[in-house]
Amino acid sequence: MTDRNRVPSAVMSSRLQDDGGFTFDENRQEFAGSGSYASQWGTEHKVPDATPLSVDQFRDQNAAHLAQKDKFLGGWRSDDHGGDFLDVTTRFNTPGEAQEYGRQNAQFAAFNLDTMKELPIDYGASSLPKGTPDTLRSEYDELGRSAVDAQQHGRADPSQARERGAAIADKLIQQETLQKMGQHYATDTRAKPDTVVAQVADRMRR
Repeated sequence: MTDRNRVPSAVMSSRLQDDGGFTFDENRQEFAGSGSYASQWGTEHKVPDATPLSVDQFRDQNAAHLAQKDKFLGGWRSDDHGGDFLDVTTRFNTPGEAQEYGRQNAQFAAFNLDTMKELPIDYGASSLPKGTPDTLRSEYDELGRSAVDAQQHGRADPSQARERGAAIADKLIQQETLQKMGQHYATDTRAKPDTVVAQVADRMRR
């Protein structure tokens, strides 16, 4: 592809500044308008401000990735993380597929262009008892991301993830959420509530 046929990076930089993000198909040289997407681990690049030059450099550095089928150039602005991000993102037909790929790549979320909404990635928080505080759910999901990251990429210490898991389990026990779950399962299985609580807490600590 000649430079004359390549959409200028200034167009992407402008869209990120104006709309807060973009998804671009390098093979077709057009912006994507549908599908669900999740980032590929290791391609995320944070820049203070996604200028045309920084976008151009990222495109050149990741040309091999972006030439692959269903790979796209992604850009988004994150107020929470203080900056603009560029990445290589993969397109999927369903939100569930994007979320699973995102989980495998230790991502915080995927994105659905059809609804223009983030797709949260669950690392175990949905399995927590009803009534668990949101702060603990968030911490538990973060723990899951750390564990996935450690297992797949060796970027974190698995023992630290286990220690944090044990701490979360202890917090849940203190707040009686595990006891309540134990009571519920005990009714169905006719097991002693304390035994069920101990089993669940032990499983969470692993």
